[in-house]
Parts: sequence; C-alpha cells; structure tokens
Amino acid sequence: MRELIRVSAGQTVPLTYERNGVPTTVEVPIVPNTLAVIDDQGNQTGTTTGGFLGITGSTEYQTGSIGSALSLTGGLIGNAAHAVVTIPARIPALWDSVFHGAQRQQNSPVGIVGAGEISGQILASDTDGKAKLELFLQLLAGFNLSLFLLNLLPLLPLDGGHILGAAIEWVRRGWSKVRHKADPGPFDVAKLMPVAYVVALLFIGLSVLTLAADVVNPVQLFG
Repeated sequence: MRELIRVSAGQTVPLTYERNGVPTTVEVPIVPNTLAVIDDQGNQTGTTTGGFLGITGSTEYQTGSIGSALSLTGGLIGNAAHAVVTIPARIPALWDSVFHGAQRQQNSPVGIVGAGEISGQILASDTDGKAKLELFLQLLAGFNLSLFLLNLLPLLPLDGGHILGAAIEWVRRGWSKVRHKADPGPFDVAKLMPVAYVVALLFIGLSVLTLAADVVNPVQLFG
C-alpha cells in the first residue's frame, strides 16, 4: 500500500474500506511529498517526490460518571502537585530560554502573560469548538489547582505558613495540657518573618524571570 501511495502523488484515487461489514468507496487526494533517497549503506543520496496519505482518528465525546469525574480530578490534582514541587528544578531551563535562546519546554513555568499566550494558541488552533473548550477548561483548572497548592506551602507569607503557625500553636497547647502545664499562649508568627522575606524575594524573582521568558521566548503549545 505504501508503494501505491508513493507512485500516486498529485492524483485523486478511489479508496475502498469496510466498516461493520459494509464496503464504502471514497475519493481521496494523494499529496505530493519530498522523500529522501537512501542507499544500501543507509546514506541519503538525494530526494524524490512521492505521495502522502494522512489518516487521523476522530474524537468521540461521552458522558462520564461521577466516579470517572472524581478520578479525573484526582489525576489533575496530582499533576498540579507535581508541577508545583518541580518548579525549582525547572528554573535553570527557564533561565536558559531567556538568556541563551534555548527552546522553551511545554512544562516550563508560565505567568499571566504566558497563560494569555497559551489561551490564544488554543483558540487559534485548527480544532473544533468542543476540543478548544475542553483544552481551555483543562488549562484553566490546571492553573487554579497549581495556585491553590502553591498557596498551601507551609511558608510565610503564603496561607500555608499561617496554617503552620496555627498547627504549631495547637500542638503546643495540647502538649501543655497533657503535661498539666499552663497554656503557653499564642504562637508568635513574627518569628517566621525572616523566612517570609526570603520567600517573598524568591517569588518576586521567579515572577520577573517568568515574565521575561513569556515575552522573549513564549511556550509553543502546538509546536
């Protein structure tokens, strides 16, 4: 079949297929394509023109159950958690994409500008409306889950840092009650402020680097 396709470049040929026992014939165009000529040693000796026939499957949408929705949500949460945890490991590649022109990876951290760029690529893609909506909603869910999990990190000034302070206070009071000691009082969250300053500076630096990467070398979702 490959040889028949190659010698039919530029022609429209009948193609018969059978589905559920019913034969159907359609007229399909064979697109001319440039092919490499390879000798017996595996070396390219030139090029030639041959036909190309591309076939892709169609997407079928089905209504999922509550269980499948919960399973999908759990998978999205797991992917978002992995993305948050691996942010430090992706910073060197992000730096190279800004200052050394390295190719930007699709799993590279992005900011508001990058999110807008990716959304535009989805809307401009050569897919149907359902596929665009599905991909856009997945992108929106991924961003929200990532921000939610990032905010839960036990570091000030994030909400997770305040939760950590409340947890420390609860443990201290419980331990004092077990030992029949006086209530130690509220935990002084101000003791963690030096950590908060460092975290804030790191987030500002990451935001600036991400913004520069989104402008200079944006993520290409379909390329």
